Amino acid sequence: MKKKQGSSTDGIFVLDIYGNAIEFSNEAQNILCYDYDSMKGLSIFDWDKYMTSEYFETLIDTLDDKNKHDFTRTLVTKKKKEFIAHVSAKIIEHQNLKYIHLSFRNISEELDYQNKVFEERVNEKKSQFLANMSHEIRTPLNGIIGITDIILEKNNLDRYVYENLKIIQSSSNSLRDIINDILDFTKIQAGKFDINNKPFSLK
Repeated sequence: MKKKQGSSTDGIFVLDIYGNAIEFSNEAQNILCYDYDSMKGLSIFDWDKYMTSEYFETLIDTLDDKNKHDFTRTLVTKKKKEFIAHVSAKIIEHQNLKYIHLSFRNISEELDYQNKVFEERVNEKKSQFLANMSHEIRTPLNGIIGITDIILEKNNLDRYVYENLKIIQSSSNSLRDIINDILDFTKIQAGKFDINNKPFSLK
């Protein structure tokens, strides 16, 4: 048992067909937080959280059919800290025996960044949609409010008509306030909300 030397920042293992570590790199040792003696007794079942015998057999069959296989796995350090890793595996032969050359790289930070960028884009699209929708609704709503106000200025309105127009006026104004709040909310999300400092009374 010995360390697999190399300058790569990826962790590297050479496993036998049972998943036991035959060789390993310094980086693999550092990433998984094991000391040298502990690393000597490791198998892939110790640091791959969801590895099963069935999956490992399938992996070997897959590697027999093609030169290289890339996949994503959840790995676990000695300190029980989990991380997402990009894993690359291939079959190598030495003295007529098959081994698995396996390299892995922690991509948790990359995935976090990608998720953050995706979330920001989703929020941006959502804000654009809300802003566009609000403008589209507010334009005809202003027409309804304006016409209602003009009709209410007449003195010869039937009481029933007058009361219903007042309901339309009140409901339209309430809806406009909600739309304005939505527009303000989208501005806050976009960081474009301006605050006007003005004196006011608490009475």
